[in-house]
Amino acid sequence: MIETKTRGPINQLMAEAKRGSMVIKSLGAESFWKERFRKAQTDNIKAFYGIKRCDRFLSVRLESLANVMVFATALLSTKVAKSAGELTAVTLPMIIVRTRISMQDAPPL
Repeated sequence: MIETKTRGPINQLMAEAKRGSMVIKSLGAESFWKERFRKAQTDNIKAFYGIKRCDRFLSVRLESLANVMVFATALLSTKVAKSAGELTAVTLPMIIVRTRISMQDAPPL
């Protein structure tokens, strides 16, 4: 939402420059338009960078949490299977695969 508000001035400046390119060139105002565009672009990049930083922060933490949950579930499953005497070389990978599949089928947070 913030990024779309900061992108508006960039689109407006681009449209104005396209419509009035002949006038801008004839008056020698290219540096003025370049400076306005750079300022609008800088404001947009600042907003975009903040959004992406928050997005990355949350995605790393949530993915780490999910990986810890999968690992803990796999360990618990192997412990339960081992205590029941059902653990063989084939069942261990199957337990881990089933755990991963069930975690992927879980509804998103």
